Order: sequence, then structure tokens, then C-alpha cells
Amino acid sequence: MRTHRQTRPTTPEHAPASRAGASRNTLRLACALAAALALGLAPAGCAARSSPTPLPYRAGAPLDLSSPPTQRANGVTDRVADRVAGRVADQTDTRPAEVSVLYATNRRPKGNNGYSAKRGITTRLGIAEVRFGNPNQTAGDVARQLAKNKRPKVTVTALREFGEHWRSIPLSDPRFLELPGAPGGERREIDDHHPLAQPETLFIQELNRRVAGGRRILLYVPGFNTSFEAPLHLGAELGLYLRGESVPVVFSWPARSSPLGYSKQLTTADASVRALRNFIELLIEQTDAEAIDVLSYSAGAPMVSDALMQLRLKHNDLRGTDLHERLRIGSIIYAGADEDIDRFRAMYLDGFADVAERITLYSSRRDAGLVLSEFLVRGSKRLGRLSENLTPSERVLLSSLGNNTDIIDVSQAQGRAGGGDIFSHAYWYGNPWVSTDLIASIRSDRTPGQRGLQRRPAPNNADEPQDPVWRFPRDYPQRVRAMFSQQRSNAE
Repeated sequence: MRTHRQTRPTTPEHAPASRAGASRNTLRLACALAAALALGLAPAGCAARSSPTPLPYRAGAPLDLSSPPTQRANGVTDRVADRVAGRVADQTDTRPAEVSVLYATNRRPKGNNGYSAKRGITTRLGIAEVRFGNPNQTAGDVARQLAKNKRPKVTVTALREFGEHWRSIPLSDPRFLELPGAPGGERREIDDHHPLAQPETLFIQELNRRVAGGRRILLYVPGFNTSFEAPLHLGAELGLYLRGESVPVVFSWPARSSPLGYSKQLTTADASVRALRNFIELLIEQTDAEAIDVLSYSAGAPMVSDALMQLRLKHNDLRGTDLHERLRIGSIIYAGADEDIDRFRAMYLDGFADVAERITLYSSRRDAGLVLSEFLVRGSKRLGRLSENLTPSERVLLSSLGNNTDIIDVSQAQGRAGGGDIFSHAYWYGNPWVSTDLIASIRSDRTPGQRGLQRRPAPNNADEPQDPVWRFPRDYPQRVRAMFSQQRSNAE
């Protein structure tokens, strides 16, 4: 092995610079390793512990297990959904703690055992049954555990696939050759009774039963390093805390349940954008939901941005109210967004903010996962760390891009709420302060200030803009409990 000697003398003025460079490299490596560990601890597998209980639900508030009866393809009513239809679990509830979550996935099936991390050709629609706690525990048992912030197991117990979303089937598929229509490879429209349309019909019928009465859809798009089951666990938890006001639906793209292969997984995310956009269009065109909210996490963020930007450009002739009525996108929530900040700002300049009524960006300078991401992409600043990365000019630009965008820095919440997540990438469900605010933002149209968050005091210099970043004050738990108590009083 060839060795190289240092020819420059190690003088006092040279030594500190050398040590500083080594320290910077060591710090980068330490951050990258910490981030890898943080990403590696993401829930992956058939069973996991539930997330820490959001603050307002620790007082024993009833949990929503309501889910309208579902009709199986053979005409048999879904026993789990029927048993909990229209009812709410409290600490005396003796029913099984089971819920069901609708999903769409472009993962490749693996026999009768769910879906792999490989890319599929089409998008498949289905429903997953999820159990909280052990098989012998009741909903009341689980409610008591959650009220005490004891984390019961969450397990996907069954999957029932409706089939392929026919609009995702390639035109070269032989099944399309049997359809009458124009020649030349154009996609033919088929009616609801055609066998190819049955999976879509069953999925939409089930979803419309759940959103009946003015409910919203919450579409969750996860990040990388996750199994097929893990987003379903989180979807089921969100369903509990949203108490039937929003219906969670999961789009599970072919991410691997491993922190390795980051670049390849980002490529897979890019390849999944079309499937996500087509699925969002299905929700827009076929469901009766009052609105569609979208929650994106980590590498799911650029997928959501691209899919919704494509819809914005597709309907570029519409503006304002007409666009909102057409798309019905309510809130877009970015948590730990692994997205290039300049790329995101460029989409804003092209009208991205017009797509939704409200856009919320949760960010943290302590996010170890995004530290690793920035290291791997050679310093490209990530949207989920913009609380630290914004220069004064960038703050002015971002704050002027639209009044419907809120930036929430969770760094202080991570330091104060505890739970061992001070550097976690998974803070949106792992930190009870952050999960509380996220749920509050979905359940109401309150502004961050009305939800108990604060901005820094306005500058004395009138020429300086207001700080656009919201933060968690020290007394946040007291503030948010008072807000939820007021909501319950108003409801009664």
C-alpha cells in the first residue's frame, strides 16, 4: 500500500485547521451514523408498538372504533366493521380492539402473504384489518393503556385485496384488447359492471360508506425504510385519534424496510409518482368526501409534491375557488420532508400553493434522518430542516409565497417533550407534542396560534418581516388541553 507523508510542517497555525477539518469530518460521520440508527428504528414488520399517546387522549377520552359495515365480494358483511359500526370505545368497552384501514399499493404481491418491496406493474386496492393489543384484550383494555401512555402492540391481522385499479393496467395488457373502442392504443373507458372495474367499484363503495355524513379523507404517503404493514399501523392509530371525522387511507409505495440503498429507494419513489397521482385522481373523481387531506412523511414528500403539481398543471385553466372545488384538496402536511428546498420553492413559483386550502411544513434542525440525507446528496438543503437552513432572504421569499402556508419548528418540542426522540426523524408520531398538533390541525381549521403555538416577537424594525416560523412554547401541554376541553364543551 502506498503511503503519503505530510510534507507541510505542523506549525501551531496549521495544527488547529487540521484538527478542525478532522473534527468536521468526525461530526459528519457521527451525525450520519446517528441518522442511520434513527431511520433503522422506524417500525417495520407485522407487529409493532403503538406510538406515544397524544396529550388530550391521556385523560381517557373515548377512542373512535366506528367503521360502517363493509360488503365483501361474496356478499358477506365484514364482521369486524359491523361489530364496531357507529360506536365509540371507552374504558369499559368489551369489544375487540380492531379497526380496518383502506390501502392502495404499487408494491409487487408476494403470494398470499402481503406485498414485497419490489415494484409492481399496477396499483392494487384493498383493506387491512388491524388489531390493537393482544388477541384477548378488549377495546376497553386498550383504551386504558393508551390513556396511561402505555403502548399496546399493533398488528395487521388480515389483508383483503379488491384487485387492480384498472386505470393503472398498461394498455398493452391483453385484457384491454378485448374491449371495444378506438384503435391506436388509446385507453378505453369501461363501465362499472365490467370485471376490470370491480376492484375500483368495491373500493369506492367501501370508502364512500366511511365518509358519508360530511367526513374527510386523510391520505397518508409514508417515507422510505418502511415495510408494507408499518404505514397501516399508523393509519389505524390516526383513525383512533381522528374519531371518525377523517377516514385514513394509506398509499404504500415499494419502500424497503431497511435504511440501506437510499438512492435506489428515492428512484423508486420517483417511479411511483404516476401511480400516486392516478390514485389521488380516483379519490377526487369518485368519492363523496368533503375534502381530501394529504399527509406526507420523509421521502413521501417529493412524491406528493410532484403528484399534486401535475394535477395543478393539468387544471391550469382553473384558479382560486374553481380549482379548490375541482380538486377538493384541503390540507397538505409535510412531516420531516426529504425534499430539496430549492425544488420546492420553484414549484411554489409555478402555483403549487393554489392546489390546497392550507399547507403545513413540520421541520426540525435536529432531524438526524435529514442530516444523513443532506450528507448523501452533498449538502442539498432539505425542506424538513428549513428552520435552520433559511437565510433572511429565503425567509422573506417563503413568507411571501402564500398566506396559506405554515412553518412549524418542532425542535423545541423534541427537547422538552422527552421520549428519547430528540434527534428522531419520526417525530410526527413519536413525539406527543407534535402528534397532538398534527391531529389538532386535521380535526379543526384553527391556525397554529389558535392551537397553542407561538412565533417569536415581532421585530422592532418595521422594515423587517414577521418571523414566519411557529414554535412550541413551554406551556404547550396546558394550552392544548384547554383547547380540546373547549372543543368537547362546544360539542356537548
